[in-house]
Amino acid sequence: MSTIHIAIVDDEKEILDMLQRYLMRNPKYSVKTYQNPVVALENMDKNTNVVLLDIMMPQMNGLDLLPKLQERFPKIRVVMMTAY
Repeated sequence: MSTIHIAIVDDEKEILDMLQRYLMRNPKYSVKTYQNPVVALENMDKNTNVVLLDIMMPQMNGLDLLPKLQERFPKIRVVMMTAY
């Protein structure tokens, strides 16, 4: 069974916790969460397959982070999300 590595980047801890709990119900998923997009960019590794990325964050918005992720990880899949 191949593991799918998912990173969730959102400044709201409640959203991170809820999504992580839900996704971890599937044993094929490995989930890492990041409350700070700058920390996420520094710590995300090449094994990450999918990123769930909040658009509105105070440190750096998701639209600014997206091209940096794509440059560093060209094959990564990103799902943009927002509460607005």
